[in-house]
Amino acid sequence: MGQTGKACLVPLTDRKSRYLLCKKITKKNSSLVKQAMLELFKNQPLRTITPDRGKEFSKHVEIRQELNIIEFYFSFPHHPWQRGTNKNTNGLLRE
Repeated sequence: MGQTGKACLVPLTDRKSRYLLCKKITKKNSSLVKQAMLELFKNQPLRTITPDRGKEFSKHVEIRQELNIIEFYFSFPHHPWQRGTNKNTNGLLRE
C-alpha cells in the first residue's frame, strides 16, 4: 500500500497457490480498498482473508457480507510472521 493520499496497489495473494490478484487505486482509503477487493474477488471461491491491520480494511464487515466469506483473520499487533505470504508479496512488488 502507498502513503495516505497517493496512488497505491491492493495486492491479494492466495496463501497456498501464491496466485496474486492486484489492483491500483488512486488513494489509500477504506472505500477504495473495499471496491478493489470486491472487483478482484468477484467470482472467486473464498473462505478466509487475512489482511494487514491498517485502517484501510475498516470496511471488512461489509466486504465479508457482500462476498459471503467465512471469516476475516487479523494478525496480532507486531506479529508480522502471521502474514508471511503477504509480507513477502509486498516486498517483491516493491523491488
